[in-house]
Amino acid sequence: MKTLKTLSVAAAIAVALGGATITPAAATTYAGTRHLGADGLVKLVLVTDDTVGFLTEDNVLDWTVTITNGIDSQTLFGPLSGDNSLLRLQGTALTASATQLLFDFEGEGHLLFATEFSPAVRGYCIDGQLFIPFRCGFENVGGAEHITFGLPNPDNIKVSANGLAVLGTAIGGPAPAPAPEPAAWALMIAGFGLAGARLRRRRVTAA
Repeated sequence: MKTLKTLSVAAAIAVALGGATITPAAATTYAGTRHLGADGLVKLVLVTDDTVGFLTEDNVLDWTVTITNGIDSQTLFGPLSGDNSLLRLQGTALTASATQLLFDFEGEGHLLFATEFSPAVRGYCIDGQLFIPFRCGFENVGGAEHITFGLPNPDNIKVSANGLAVLGTAIGGPAPAPAPEPAAWALMIAGFGLAGARLRRRRVTAA
């Protein structure tokens, strides 16, 4: 009985010490497509930290946004997938549920994925109706979506938008736990080894 207890304790210690290496980080991935007029198309993949409710820049872990206006195209990558673009998120219009990524065009919000924050910007931008300091276009009044390939550019696309829009739906499930790293295996083996050595010593003493 004591031997079983010793083995159990050793295994528990080994797993506890190595447990941090096999716990996956919480994340939710949303994917969606937006059609802007006849030629504008946005394909959006956004990864969050599993937050439900209003999202801030800190809640967005990564993104891949591909934009096209029928003539030109650009793919914008977040810090984990390519890191060639920037994110600006303000207000409370962008929210997430367990299944959907939502933007309230009648609320206060601004969301921009862009190569840079300058007139040469290439990116995808969304504004809510309520005014905030940064907007996709200074002339904007009301909710709108933009595909921008530099300013000014006659091929840029802007469409008005209202109401609550679904930008994407959650895809996949929780990330599977990775296999234990070598350090975790070493701790587990050492734990069982110590238990085995103790068992052998007891048998020698008893003999």
